[in-house]
Amino acid sequence: LSETEIQIIKDADLSIEQQKVCDCFLFQIYTGQRFSDMQQLSPDQVENHMWVFRSTKTDKLMHIPFVGWTAEAETIAKKYHYHFPQYTSQYFNRALKLICKNAGLDTRVRLTRYQGIKEIIIDKPKYKLVSSHTARRTAVSLLLAKGVPPTVVMKLTGHTDIKTMMKYERTTTE
Repeated sequence: LSETEIQIIKDADLSIEQQKVCDCFLFQIYTGQRFSDMQQLSPDQVENHMWVFRSTKTDKLMHIPFVGWTAEAETIAKKYHYHFPQYTSQYFNRALKLICKNAGLDTRVRLTRYQGIKEIIIDKPKYKLVSSHTARRTAVSLLLAKGVPPTVVMKLTGHTDIKTMMKYERTTTE
């Protein structure tokens, strides 16, 4: 997602429940963290504008400073007293698609994937492709576009291999 699309989502007219899902998604965008790690946020993990936690997937100790781009994440987390509503990933992703659809993120996206030598073309409105993992891709793309060094982005996202992290990067025309 572009910063313009993020703003469109933020400005959307949402129900109370949709706003909670949206806030969780925005927190992920601003921190670059996985859905499972956002869901485990607790007040005891935050001190002096720093979120320190052990990644659910990798068991790696993570330090996410709430400064610069990530400062907005702390503002969102404070609304929930550093404890987000708990969702299944399936519910969260369905709700997220509906939020993005209602916000008008319906530009057609054409992706080419390969299964061996077989080319697979995916052509769908953008909202159908949005999931919790989109937040992580968005964070990497925007941080790199803002000139944040790849090594710093890797520290924030927990990537240990630049090739893996660069798979997340999506350059936009914006």
